Amino acid sequence: MLLKDIIEDFVAKNKRRDKKLADYRKQITDLEKKIERMYSFGWIINLVEPIAKEILKKLPKYEYEILGPFGLSSEVGVHFYKKGIDHDSQYSDKKGGVLCISFRPINISKGEIVLVDNCHTTTEFKQGTLGEVNGFNYQTVPMKKTMKELMQFFYEQNENKSLPDVKKVGI
Repeated sequence: MLLKDIIEDFVAKNKRRDKKLADYRKQITDLEKKIERMYSFGWIINLVEPIAKEILKKLPKYEYEILGPFGLSSEVGVHFYKKGIDHDSQYSDKKGGVLCISFRPINISKGEIVLVDNCHTTTEFKQGTLGEVNGFNYQTVPMKKTMKELMQFFYEQNENKSLPDVKKVGI
């Protein structure tokens, strides 16, 4: 074997190795993205959605939609709409109104989320700041321990809506 052949063989092996390493690095990157997506949105599907379904059991004339995550806090809102009425038109109380509840993740790996209290605000973040724009002036409260407590909070958040058919049903 000639020295030239040994060098060419070495270079070819290095190219194959480099190609394999690049393929492995791409696989690692792709898997890391999948893992991130599982953590990022898994909490919505596996935590928020089951809670929304439990609330829906107390509101038989409604259907729901999950919106978000939004902003720096990854806030997720659940909107409940009256069945049979166009969703967009329900943002006016005249057509029935939209009932809302919002959640923020705290420590997803432990299932820790908080409720966003849209009735109480602070002035911690001045108007136009990132904190204000991202809703950080809304207070948060710990997640309730029972459905009864959660429904009480839900009704308090929506009590200004003129919806006689949801007043304290199922508490």
